Amino acid sequence: MSDILVQRVLRLIDQLDLETPGTIRDRIDHAEKKGLTVSAERLAEARLLRNTISHEYLPNAFLATARMAIDLTPDLLNSVERIQAYCRRYTEGN
Repeated sequence: MSDILVQRVLRLIDQLDLETPGTIRDRIDHAEKKGLTVSAERLAEARLLRNTISHEYLPNAFLATARMAIDLTPDLLNSVERIQAYCRRYTEGN
């Protein structure tokens, strides 16, 4: 979910808002400024966790990784709700 949010959804929102393209961190910071996420740090943590899951295969780290994913899930779901509300406001204004 964090990958789709950051790589696709937030990039598209930045494009629609005519933001200057930047790094992934820029996208995350823009999201926090727009109120699309509670915390840029938490979204960055989710992004780092996604990278860990995708690129590391440490069997003994599975439990800790799963716990971190569970801990970040409410923030990601909250971001989805905020993004939906932001998009509704954007489309209703046009």
